[in-house]
Amino acid sequence: MKKVYLLTHEYRPKRGGAGEVCEQLAKALVQQGHEAEVWAPESAKIISQEHLEYTLRPINGVKGSRNFGCLWAMGRQIIKRYEELRRSIVHLVDPGPIATMFYLQFFLRKPLPELIITLHGSEIVRYRRMPVSRWLFEKLAQKVTRFHVLSDYNEKALVEWIPSVKPKVVRAFGIEPIFQEDRSEALNDKDKIRILSVGRLHPRKGQLYLLQSLFEQNAEWLGKVELRFVGQPVKKAYVKSLQTLGRKLPCTVHLLQDLDDESLNREYANSDLFVMASVPYGASVEGLGLVYLEAFRYGLPVIAHNIGGVSDVVKDSENGFLVEYGDQEALLQAITKLVNEPQLRQQMGENGLKFSQSKSWVNVVRALYA
Repeated sequence: MKKVYLLTHEYRPKRGGAGEVCEQLAKALVQQGHEAEVWAPESAKIISQEHLEYTLRPINGVKGSRNFGCLWAMGRQIIKRYEELRRSIVHLVDPGPIATMFYLQFFLRKPLPELIITLHGSEIVRYRRMPVSRWLFEKLAQKVTRFHVLSDYNEKALVEWIPSVKPKVVRAFGIEPIFQEDRSEALNDKDKIRILSVGRLHPRKGQLYLLQSLFEQNAEWLGKVELRFVGQPVKKAYVKSLQTLGRKLPCTVHLLQDLDDESLNREYANSDLFVMASVPYGASVEGLGLVYLEAFRYGLPVIAHNIGGVSDVVKDSENGFLVEYGDQEALLQAITKLVNEPQLRQQMGENGLKFSQSKSWVNVVRALYA
C-alpha cells in the first residue's frame, strides 16, 4: 500500500477527538506494516524516536486553530511536497486541513488521486449552514476518494446533504486496547463512589448541566459520591461557574483540568462510573464520544445524553443508560440506580468492556485504506 499522510491541526499535548483519531490511525497503519507520516501543529509532542513508530512532522506556523495563518502554513507545506503527496494517500483528519483544502483546491493543477477526509460531526452542520462553506465543501466533495465518519448520525447527515457521496462513505471507529494490569489499579479502600467525567471544560460537554441537575434534584446519595471532572479549560467563565456551583453541592467536586496519560488512566481505573451528559450547543454536536469507549476499556458503566452519534457507542440498559436531553429527572434516576446497585455497575461495565474489545483501529485501517 502507498504511504499515508495524515494531516491534522490537533495533536498532543492538546487533547481532543480529532487528535486521538489521527494518532490511533497512524499507530494502526504501522502495525499493519504500512508507512505513515503525521503533519501536526508546531507544538506537537514528540516522544523518543525509539518509541515513535511513525513519522511525526510538526509544521511551523500551524498553531492548532483554523485562522488564516494556520491555513496558510499547512497549505504552503502541501504545495511544497505536492508531487510526493500525489504518489501517496492523503488523509485530512480534522477541520483545519479540510479548511485549507477548501481554498487550495482551486490552485492545484492536478487533483490528489487518493484523498480521504474524516468528518467528526459538528463540521457537517457548520459547513451546510453557511453558504460559502457549503459551496466550498460541495466542490471539494467531488474530489474526495473516501469520506470517513465515526457514527451513523454523521453518515446520515452527510448523505442527506450530498446523496451522491454515499458509495464513498466508510463508517468506522476504534479504541486502543489496554493491558489487563492497567485495569487492575483500582483503589479498594476508597470510601466514596467516584463518578468520572472526561472532556473539555466547555458548555457542550455538559459538566454544568450535570451539576445543575444534581443541585436542583438534591439526591439523597450525594454525600457518598465524589465527582471528578478531567479536561482542558476552554472558557474561564464556564470553569468559574463549575467551581461556584460545585461548592454548593454536598459532595466533593474536583476540577482536575488536563492530565497526562498516566494520570488520566489512573482516574479511569479508580472510578466507579462515567457520566458525560453532552448537550446541544449552537452548531456543535457530539459526533460519537471516544471517551465513552475509553471508560468501557476500564469496565465503567456510562451515562450519556441520547444526542448526535452517542447511541452508536452507549447501548441503553446494556453498557449504560441513554437519557433524553432535558429530562433531568431521568438523568438523576440513571445515576441513582448505578450509585446504589454495585452489581448492575459491574454487569454494565463488563458489557462495555466487551464492546470496546470489539472495536479495533486495525479494522478501521483495513476498511479505510483498502
